[in-house]
Amino acid sequence: MWAAVAATALGAAAVFLQLREVAKRASIDYSRQKKQATIDFYVQTLEARSQFGSELPPDRDAKAIKEFLSRCGNEEDVAETVNGYLGYWELLAAAANEEIIDRDTIALIARTRIVSIVDNYGEYIKAERKRLQVPAIYEQLTELAARFKSPGPVAETDESD
Repeated sequence: MWAAVAATALGAAAVFLQLREVAKRASIDYSRQKKQATIDFYVQTLEARSQFGSELPPDRDAKAIKEFLSRCGNEEDVAETVNGYLGYWELLAAAANEEIIDRDTIALIARTRIVSIVDNYGEYIKAERKRLQVPAIYEQLTELAARFKSPGPVAETDESD
């Protein structure tokens, strides 16, 4: 009788270990797919950036952005272009913040760009929040940039196995 109980226990343990391994492989596959989807989404965002052409200065050129925004004043078409551009980044940031796309992958490929965008368009973002009376406008983007500025990992990871 004890032999049958031991055999059943060993069989159950073997099944458990196999199921755990299958789950682990599925998790790895899902992670790879999510990272690939993130890269694909980011490439589309870069393509959207090219739609703005030479209308906007480079994201990391603080001086050029400041001069651009001061020259533009309240021109509606320029505000529409800037808001459209920031809207693309807001979408990407919301997807990353909600873990629809992989935040660590975004950090690897766009951390400094996102931080630069928020730093360099920060005054514009504040002015738009005030002008539109919408304090949450570009909140996802500024939140992601703040997360990227802080030391440590950008995503909460589950280390349990």
